[in-house]
Amino acid sequence: IGKTVTQRMRITATGVYAAFLSNCETSDDLQISGRIFVKGVNGYLPDNRQGVLTLLGWCLAAHIIIGVVWVALLASNKKLLHEPHCAIAACIASGAGEAVCYLQLLSEISGTGESSALLEGVSQTMSIMKSSFVFGVILLLCFGVGLTQCEGYSSICWKILGVIMLFFAAVADKVITFDYRHSKNLSDRDIFRA
Repeated sequence: IGKTVTQRMRITATGVYAAFLSNCETSDDLQISGRIFVKGVNGYLPDNRQGVLTLLGWCLAAHIIIGVVWVALLASNKKLLHEPHCAIAACIASGAGEAVCYLQLLSEISGTGESSALLEGVSQTMSIMKSSFVFGVILLLCFGVGLTQCEGYSSICWKILGVIMLFFAAVADKVITFDYRHSKNLSDRDIFRA
């Protein structure tokens, strides 16, 4: 009683394993808790999640290639540059940032079995930011900004920017609140842990 015990066991075969704990104490205030981490050949990330690392690497490479091509096209056509073009560039940049954050997060989980709450928050924020930018591009195109010549586009763009900021604030609040509640209700913070 009053001590912490760490037990390690090497598992060499696939199968179902059960941990049993026997208590011979008569104390009423005994508290037992624990966590199980399983480290596979490729780290703590389960094998069915290893493909996600590869996918994120390819997504990052695709975002970089598309970003370079898009910036080159924008630089060669500066006179035709409109708000949707800049918003698409923001979508590409935030998509690359999201891929970098999630790649780092899953690599950290795979290497140590733990994840940084800060990195989780940044990854989620990048996802919401990317969604907000995509939403903004759709709104800009729906209003015809950059597709037709019309006066008053600047007021429409400011209104759309306001809608995007409200969307970002509302979604970020919900996602971060859900993650906080979810992590407090469950003993295990990551769905990636075994």
